[in-house]
Amino acid sequence: MLIKFPERRSALLLPAVAVLTVCVVVGGVLTRGLQAEELRARAAAQAVPIVALVAPDAVAAAPLELPACIEPWAWARVSGYLQHRNVDIGAAVKAGQVLAQLDTPELDQQIRQAQAELATARSQLALAASTAQRWQALLEAKAVSQQGADEKAGDFAARQSVVQAMDANVAR
Repeated sequence: MLIKFPERRSALLLPAVAVLTVCVVVGGVLTRGLQAEELRARAAAQAVPIVALVAPDAVAAAPLELPACIEPWAWARVSGYLQHRNVDIGAAVKAGQVLAQLDTPELDQQIRQAQAELATARSQLALAASTAQRWQALLEAKAVSQQGADEKAGDFAARQSVVQAMDANVAR
């Protein structure tokens, strides 16, 4: 015959589960505490000080001279290289005095290009003027149409405007 002890097993099971739960919780807390301590030690080892304090030395009493300094906010309108400096730093200057000479190869090239374009426009203007005069003479002789003569006169006027624009470009 079998004897059953159901209340005794359940009575032993509950404290065993409670002891096991307490052991798991205590073990987890201890493990987490150790990991936190390791993390703090690693962070402290890798920390870089941002500011280092320095104690100033004693300064001897001496006359102090603070010159006034005004720095001008002036920039060159073109890029270039300093070719010659006419005044030294700190020297007195007058209004309009040339302080330095710049070598500006890019600007010089642009000026040469504008001058060449102006010369081309002037030669085209001369050709348009002679062509317009010829067509006007042919129109008076009734050898060409009015429209053809007007086109040549319009071309001459347009070439005059191009020359004026190119001349203004060289002058600036």
